[in-house]
Amino acid sequence: MTLPKFYDPSLVGTLYMPRKAAIRAAVNENKHEFKGDTAGNQTSILIIDAQGDFCLPGGSLFVPGAVEDNTRLIEFLYRNIEQIKYLDFTLDTHRYVQVFFPLFWRDSQGNHPEPYTVISYADVVAGRWIPALAAEIVREYLRQLESTGKYKLTIWEYHTDEGSVGGALAPALTELAVYHSLLWETDPTFHRKGLREFSECYSVFGEEVRAVTVAGKQVSLGQYNDKLLASLLNRERIYVAGQAASHCVKATLEDIIFYAQNNLSNPVEFLSKFYILEDCMSPVPAIPGVVDFPQIARAALHSFAAAGMQVVKSTEDTGC
Repeated sequence: MTLPKFYDPSLVGTLYMPRKAAIRAAVNENKHEFKGDTAGNQTSILIIDAQGDFCLPGGSLFVPGAVEDNTRLIEFLYRNIEQIKYLDFTLDTHRYVQVFFPLFWRDSQGNHPEPYTVISYADVVAGRWIPALAAEIVREYLRQLESTGKYKLTIWEYHTDEGSVGGALAPALTELAVYHSLLWETDPTFHRKGLREFSECYSVFGEEVRAVTVAGKQVSLGQYNDKLLASLLNRERIYVAGQAASHCVKATLEDIIFYAQNNLSNPVEFLSKFYILEDCMSPVPAIPGVVDFPQIARAALHSFAAAGMQVVKSTEDTGC
């Protein structure tokens, strides 16, 4: 289908109130042309953390490139709205006293760490950084986190606060979701993640560390999101986009691959259903001398392709 009249690409990177009346008018105008297969279509898109704090300039963790990514993503969806029946949105959702935020930590002088400080297990054992809560749980969390080889704990600027403007979808994507829902006569699905205090949660499928053992007792730090996975298993094709390529997109796709390779008799058959829109996501900028997040994102795309996923651009003919 063509782009709806209300769509304005100059608004994609701005904060505004979604124009519901204009969307309804466009649906009324275009409904007679809509040919979505409400019965047989099983194509979906998983849009990861396309929220104001990541996608709008001025957001507390704005990802450079996110505005252009969202423009391409929104136009891809408007063009292919008859073929994509299901919208799954993940929403990174936080409070202030969590292990990856400054308020959770103090040094020996009582100072909170600055954003982008990296705190290691060794730092905590040596007393360079002191957690506000449950020191034994936090030490074991850091030890297990580092043993995976994926990340050390990074302290982030406060972002996507529960109930905040920065935690909501970017407005242009909200408009897309409303338009899609009124045409298809179905609701999008929203998946919140990130509310547990003792673990980071980049993947929508669960926390980085989901349990630790302290004093002989297992302590739960999170749980696996098997509801979303069950729905994806029934899809014919799943597009993937969102922010950031180096973190939440990467972690979510790694969890999907891990599940498939450890639980399915033919993992490649399932993984080949995934179409990663590489031009609809960007990495967190590098922390000079500490970590090169863009390189991590590039390496991740290669690993996803090697596992059987399709890495494509939104402008390609993917058969959607």
